[in-house]
Amino acid sequence: MPQPSVQLPVLDVRGHPRRWLDLAWEEAKVGLEYDGEEGHAGRQNLRSDRRRHNFLQDDDWAMFYATDLDVYRDFTHLMRKVGAAIERRTQ
Repeated sequence: MPQPSVQLPVLDVRGHPRRWLDLAWEEAKVGLEYDGEEGHAGRQNLRSDRRRHNFLQDDDWAMFYATDLDVYRDFTHLMRKVGAAIERRTQ
């Protein structure tokens, strides 16, 4: 699997950075976001997360979202899924 970019800016139609992805495989348009408890709790954060998701989906990004359990207990499975998406999108 290729190395991801870290904190990759995703540009809007005017070329302005609109969102930043925690990890991104730009050629395949596959992204991985880590959802920690602190940064994603509450109604306002939920709204922001949904806007982000919709923006990325409209821009044809395949997104994966990970929690602490995904990273620390099931990392291999998570990365297999990400790797499969990268492979499908670059064939």
